[in-house]
Formats: sequence, C-alpha cells, structure tokens
Amino acid sequence: MKSNQYNDNLYGIYFCKNKNYEVYDFCFLKNENGFAKIPLGEILFYIIESVDFLSNMIKKMDSSKLDDYFSDKKYNLKRIFLSCKIDLIEIKRLEKIKEFVTECSNNKDMCKIESLANLVITIFSNHHKFNKYNNQFRITYRKIHSNIPLPYSVGDNVIDINKYLSSKYIHYSFYTSAQFDTLSELCIISLYEIFQLNLIINKCKMCNHYYIKRDGNLCNRELIENDFRGCQKYNEYLYNKNYRNDNIVKMYKKIFSRLSSRADCGSIEAIQIFSDFKTEWKKIKRTSNKEKKDRKLQ
Repeated sequence: MKSNQYNDNLYGIYFCKNKNYEVYDFCFLKNENGFAKIPLGEILFYIIESVDFLSNMIKKMDSSKLDDYFSDKKYNLKRIFLSCKIDLIEIKRLEKIKEFVTECSNNKDMCKIESLANLVITIFSNHHKFNKYNNQFRITYRKIHSNIPLPYSVGDNVIDINKYLSSKYIHYSFYTSAQFDTLSELCIISLYEIFQLNLIINKCKMCNHYYIKRDGNLCNRELIENDFRGCQKYNEYLYNKNYRNDNIVKMYKKIFSRLSSRADCGSIEAIQIFSDFKTEWKKIKRTSNKEKKDRKLQ
C-alpha cells in the first residue's frame, strides 16, 4: 500500500492475525511514499508528551529542531508533525487532551467512547466534523479496509470485525482509515480506536510515561529512559544483572550445585538436606523481597 493514493493525511489502526493478534498505529501521509506502522498508541502519546515542545513552534514548524527533538526517540514522527499547523488554539486543545489521558490513566472507567465524546464537545466547535452526529459521536468518514470481503451486517466496530474474521480464517488483516487535519484530531481518532478495542490507558510506575495497559504496571514502550527495551523488560534486565552479581547468590549457586550432585547419588539424607536447603532459601527470598518493598514505600 502507498499513501500517495490518498489526497489527505489519514490515520487508523492495522489489525493483523498470524501467530498472535497484533495491532499497530497506521498513518498515511500526503505526498509520502509509504506509511508509518508503529506500536498502537505511540503516535497519541508522542503528541501529548510533546505539548511543551510544540508550544515553542506556534509560528512555524522548524525541520532542524524536529530532527534534534526526535534524535533520542525510538520513532521519528517528524513528517506527521510537519503535516499539521500549530497555533495557540491547537496547543490548548492538545493540553485538554493530555489532561483527559491523565484522567484515563487514573480512572479506567474514563477509557470509553462516551467519555471521549464529552471531551470532543468541549474542545471543538459545534460545526466541527467530529460534532456532526451530536450525541451519537463517531469519526467522520472512517473506513474499514480488508482484502477479505466483509458483510454489511458486521458494522464498523473492530472487535466485531475481528470476531467475524477469526471465526472463518486462521490468518487475516484489516485496517481503518480516517482523515485528520490537525494533531488534536489525530489524537481523538487514536483514542477512538483504542477505546473501540476496549483497551485501558495507564501510567508507567517506572518511567512515568503513558501506555496501553495489558498486564502489570510497567510499560512496554521503548524509550531512552529504559534503554529502548520497555520498562517491563528493562526491569527484568536490571533484576537479573543485580541477581547475577550478588555475592550471596553466587554462594547459593555454589552450594546448590554441590548439594544437587550429592542428592543425585540417591542418599535419602542427601536428598533431604537438598530439599531443606531449597525450602529455607525460598523463605530468605520472600523476607528479602518484603524488606525491599517496604523500603520503597517509605
């Protein structure tokens, strides 16, 4: 697919079922050969995390400053930023959207299209295309694209489409598209897609960035703060690194290996000693982890 088949900037999500279910941000840009396909939510989070930077770009987007800004980031969204004009009104909208995302991260009940509809009413005029349908909020001219024919009865909800395709095919993919003219509109469309998937926005306990929660309280966003590993994997890496270098752990492994070899000989006494050692080590581990947790809370 090439984005130059479109006359306007388009954004949607790409849903792919192969070995796993994978969902990506999918952005087509005017006069660009290609498209941006990055982890779901990254475009939204990059925009709202850039509000302070964007406020200094009100008069004109500076290409070189954008290069510097994205130099330490995993994904370069320069062409998306350049495609939209920024003024004071737009900055105010983005600030409102950021406040809304913060509320969502504090209260999962906010992560629904009804809440998003209320936000849209407050930040866009009554004549804006998002307010065209009044109380029945929807994204104007949003389309579903699929190589596999979809019956009209499936509708435009990606969950329903996925259920339909999943019941008939092992491998499939489809994507949505909707036009945006400003970054604030792009954010609203992204939130709409996220909520249609019944996903929750959270704030990472480690890096303090927003992310789409699936399990745990650590993000999987690849940021400079987590060595571009995602906080979940980076936290595991730090733990394993400290664990391997711990002198007590080294001694544990040495004793474990020695007692294990003795137990292999079949001696009942040796097997019992080995079993007692493992049981006592688990108790020590639990006590140690509890003390570390208590220290963090102080």
